[in-house]
Amino acid sequence: MATSMHIARCQLTLHDNLYYASREFGRFYETEKYLHNYGLTYALGLVEPPPAYFNELQEPRYQEELSAERVKGCYVTPANPLKVGYSTVLQLHTKRK
Repeated sequence: MATSMHIARCQLTLHDNLYYASREFGRFYETEKYLHNYGLTYALGLVEPPPAYFNELQEPRYQEELSAERVKGCYVTPANPLKVGYSTVLQLHTKRK
């Protein structure tokens, strides 16, 4: 039995800033010049049923949530931006007495 594969190349246009972390080390994070395929799969709404918005344990469940049965028959590859701009924002939260 022959199976077919459909390949699509997409170009996404952002209408606002995109903030993301490629890797996290405790309170520190690193941003690479690519978007990971897991994040894109979630962002494109390809996981059925959608995962819970709140994760009390703060632990990823990628193996469970991105299983072949839940990802609508699609595989998303990592993406690279056509244009990169960096902005550093420092926000201090203080409490008045």
